[in-house]
Amino acid sequence: MAFSLGFLAGAEIGGVVALVPAFSSITLRQSRVAVGFVPTLLASPIMGKTGPRLAQLPIPFLRDLPVLVMLLFRQELMTCASFLLIVAAWFFIITTRPGLMLHAVPPASLGTPSEKE
Repeated sequence: MAFSLGFLAGAEIGGVVALVPAFSSITLRQSRVAVGFVPTLLASPIMGKTGPRLAQLPIPFLRDLPVLVMLLFRQELMTCASFLLIVAAWFFIITTRPGLMLHAVPPASLGTPSEKE
């Protein structure tokens, strides 16, 4: 329970920190590169703090492959979940109609300012 609360708190704080460059680059039309550097400087003292660790998730038939195990399966549960989420997002964007529509829309038509404006 403590880990899930910590994970949710970290996600919430990350979202709040992400509002600074989002507001600055979209509303104030500042450079995204320069504005993205500010949260990095401000949050660097608290970054990299480690909390409780989750157990590794061994997969029975794949744990005998040495290279694949080193890259993918000696990770924590959240890392494995993020790998699965990446594959699911790729599958959604490439194979479904809403995903293809999302893929086809250029960034300028979404209403966000580009660097050339």
